Amino acid sequence: MTGPANWPRVQEVFADAVALPAWQRAACLASACGDDASLREQVEMLLDSQDWARRFLETTPKRPLNVLQPTA
Repeated sequence: MTGPANWPRVQEVFADAVALPAWQRAACLASACGDDASLREQVEMLLDSQDWARRFLETTPKRPLNVLQPTA
């Protein structure tokens, strides 16, 4: 079950899983996806992307960017 027709289910499972601590997500996905490997893969990709974005935004740059200073 892949494609746009499955998107509401992907969103539903993602919303449930993302609200959980990382260590509880595998059990949530196993329960929600059953043997639908495509659904689980899609939700896992969204979770990975969300986790990456969160880590990126929480990371302090090693040195400040001077993007607001005018160049000569």
